[in-house]
Amino acid sequence: MDRNLTRKVINRLIAGGLLLITAACSPESGELGAKAASRQQSAKDTYLQYCGGCHAAPQPGAYVARDWPVIVARMQQRRMGVGLGAIPPGSYQQILDYLRENAADSGH
Repeated sequence: MDRNLTRKVINRLIAGGLLLITAACSPESGELGAKAASRQQSAKDTYLQYCGGCHAAPQPGAYVARDWPVIVARMQQRRMGVGLGAIPPGSYQQILDYLRENAADSGH
């Protein structure tokens, strides 16, 4: 390969890498990270509110993602059986999403 062409390719690779690094450090990516962290904390709070009243809420990593829907449905039935009422649908989904995202097989 021509020496000048090699330098051009290397310079473009370096420039591309710097662009990626700059984008990752931009305020927008920080805002996205902050929003994700806020959403995650809100979901955790909802989980603890509804699933930590009768017993210690299990850590999300205690089960794999596919097990959580069955466990949450069973706990929903128990809540209703003892007169605590059903978890509202939006909160129910938020809890399931939180547990699946942080399950043992989620990579966290």
